[in-house]
Amino acid sequence: MASEAPELVSAHTFAFDAARAQLQRWRVPTLGQALDELLVWCERCTLMALYRQYFPTEYARSQANVVPPMNRAGGYSDRELEFLGLVNQRLFPISQPEDYLGVDERFPWIPFQECSVEFYDEEDFSSWRRPIQVFACLIGAAGDDWWKEVLPGAPLLQDGTRDWELFKRLCRRAGGILTDAPLGLEVASLSTGNLFFDTSSEVGGDAFGWEPDVVAFLAAEWRKARELNARFDRLIDAFEREPSALVRLVTLWNRAIEKKEKES
Repeated sequence: MASEAPELVSAHTFAFDAARAQLQRWRVPTLGQALDELLVWCERCTLMALYRQYFPTEYARSQANVVPPMNRAGGYSDRELEFLGLVNQRLFPISQPEDYLGVDERFPWIPFQECSVEFYDEEDFSSWRRPIQVFACLIGAAGDDWWKEVLPGAPLLQDGTRDWELFKRLCRRAGGILTDAPLGLEVASLSTGNLFFDTSSEVGGDAFGWEPDVVAFLAAEWRKARELNARFDRLIDAFEREPSALVRLVTLWNRAIEKKEKES
């Protein structure tokens, strides 16, 4: 009895079956996932453009990959990490991804780091330098119990709204160390007008995306912040050399409300 001839299968059938099996293994992204991926690539392109604009020499020399490896496909590429490191070194301080994120994550905005003095942890309060403790008490950021410990023998702080412009005039008239004393209270109350000094982990601040004008703004703000920080350090050093000036500062702070009440 003759055997049956084997069924012939074309190469096209094998190719189709293999392709179908491969497609079944692929996960087709949802619309939302696809949009998120596009946004990541848009930001990646923006960062590379900023890298080329601000650090052209380093960009030209870089051998780092623009595309991240598969194990951190949603995170930063090596070239992006280079750029973030240069921003932190030369433009303004930012958090580094490896310190805060998983390998497959990205910051949702520019992670700039504030340099404000925060007065929300009493354990830290006792370790602050004496002039900063006084500033905290003057603006009401420290409890009344601290006052006798911070500046014994100083006048008691009076309640009421201060006339800020009057206080600044009184400090200018007093001269010497007190001329720049209002800066200490501006730093303590997050009201210097500088983004890096007026943003804190408690108060928060603006969230900025990686736009060219934003990067230029933050770089300019950081230059101003460094100047403010130098003035603030000089002020603290001066008060520590002459502690009696802190008592005079409290007197002027009290006069700023007493004078206002008399005039009203």
